[in-house]
Amino acid sequence: MIKKMKLHNVIGYLVITTIFITGCGGGENNKAAVNADDVIEGVDICDVCHMGVANDEFATQLVLENGKVLKFDDIGCQHIYKRDIKPDANIAAEYVRDYYTLEWVHMHEATFVYDESLQTPMGFGIYSFKDKESAEKLIDEEQLGQLLTFDDLKEDHHWRVDINMYSGMDLHAFDQKWIDYYFPEGLPEDYHYEGNEDHQNSTDTKANHNIDEIQNEMDDETEHDGDMHNHNNSDEETHQ
Repeated sequence: MIKKMKLHNVIGYLVITTIFITGCGGGENNKAAVNADDVIEGVDICDVCHMGVANDEFATQLVLENGKVLKFDDIGCQHIYKRDIKPDANIAAEYVRDYYTLEWVHMHEATFVYDESLQTPMGFGIYSFKDKESAEKLIDEEQLGQLLTFDDLKEDHHWRVDINMYSGMDLHAFDQKWIDYYFPEGLPEDYHYEGNEDHQNSTDTKANHNIDEIQNEMDDETEHDGDMHNHNNSDEETHQ
């Protein structure tokens, strides 16, 4: 014979169930609980291009599920990280900054404006805004720009760099991995460099060094993930 549950037991069960569902629910609801980290100029460097991250409207960041914060000086670098460097990263939250107020905004809630002529640190030409009205304000002020949503960026936007940003650099001398990241379709056929050779040699060396550092970090993370996997398997075998 099944006994009826007392009222207070039923209420307690419902409360616990509700807490469990709320706490375990995935998706963007959980991401809202993850706070953005402050940018410290002179300390923070972009996790892709390794340039300094300015405390400005172009800074972006990813917060991984393990609590690690990755910062970028341009939203394009953040895209490269997700597309090329760590496409399987476990991301807890993504942040961009409102162009006018510098507020941190969850990337999936932001609105964006793209135009090749809009200047950004790495030349991707994308500005971020906390709402559609703010984005439309910039389009009206500048009389240019394409309005984009998060889904537009994720699915439809053709990510490309303004080659004019690099007019003072001999990109042919850069490491091929760097070219693949920032110019996945290759350099324009009509691209031609005219500049100071001594200055360019210094710039090229720094850029190639940065790419080597990125690759080393990727290898270290892969090795660390493998060690953790092997360690977990070893623990499971021990407990069996």
